[in-house]
Amino acid sequence: KRRDGKEFGKIVPPQAFELYYRIYHPDRLKSDDKAPLLVLHGGPSLPSEYLYPLAEHIPKDRSIVFYDQLGCGRSSIPADSRIYDTLKSVDDLNIIVDALGIDR
Repeated sequence: KRRDGKEFGKIVPPQAFELYYRIYHPDRLKSDDKAPLLVLHGGPSLPSEYLYPLAEHIPKDRSIVFYDQLGCGRSSIPADSRIYDTLKSVDDLNIIVDALGIDR
């Protein structure tokens, strides 16, 4: 969905957990000039929205991608604690990058 120069939605990777993202300046996502910024939030359990004000300080000619890691914010929150580990977090990050077509 797009609204006010932002795009947001959910990606459902093969394991069926939803990963929520928000993109500021989505029209610049595929820019040849400047690579998008992919912002990772702290944790555990913190959503990415506390970082949204950072977008006001980045020039509008660059996309900024925020996403809620698994178990945080608007992304799925699986009850099985064995799912949460560093390798899974890296896999989820790669899913976001691939799904949004970020190639650099």
